[in-house]
Amino acid sequence: VEDAAYLLGLIAGHDPYDATSSEKVVGNYRELMKSGKKYKIGVPQEYLKGLPVDVRESIDSSLRLLEKLGHTVKPIHLLDPAYSISVYTIL
Repeated sequence: VEDAAYLLGLIAGHDPYDATSSEKVVGNYRELMKSGKKYKIGVPQEYLKGLPVDVRESIDSSLRLLEKLGHTVKPIHLLDPAYSISVYTIL
């Protein structure tokens, strides 16, 4: 996870070649991991439909671990992924 936080720090933030990127300054994700802050994690149910059983079990296992670490895991609903790219393009 620390490696992922490091990579996110490298790719996050403004990209002059991407009109959709934010100019907001990003924090040090590796340091934020060490803060002990507890998070509320939304799990989009639409993105879990049709997953292979082993993938779903892996996700569920990870979510249980997050809960064990004190985070709140909550099911949420988002726009159906079949329409996401179309809506993004129009917006």
